[in-house]
Amino acid sequence: MVVGYRGGPFDQLPIEILQAIGEHLGVTLQSAYLRDASRHQSEALATLNRIALTITSSLDIEEVIQRTMAGINEILDVEAALCC
Repeated sequence: MVVGYRGGPFDQLPIEILQAIGEHLGVTLQSAYLRDASRHQSEALATLNRIALTITSSLDIEEVIQRTMAGINEILDVEAALCC
């Protein structure tokens, strides 16, 4: 970030302005983090919902296991997994 100040050298920039910039930057970063965490949790909840629907909609145990493991791998962001 580059901050300019017409009143003189950068090191003479009023402390209040620097504090305001720092606070704004902190709030912006926190907001971005919370938005990303919320999106991740929403995706995980949707996957868990799909797993629950699979468990209750099929009597084929192999299909239930495969779909459940696929959902768990998606939630945990697994690149490769061995199943049964």
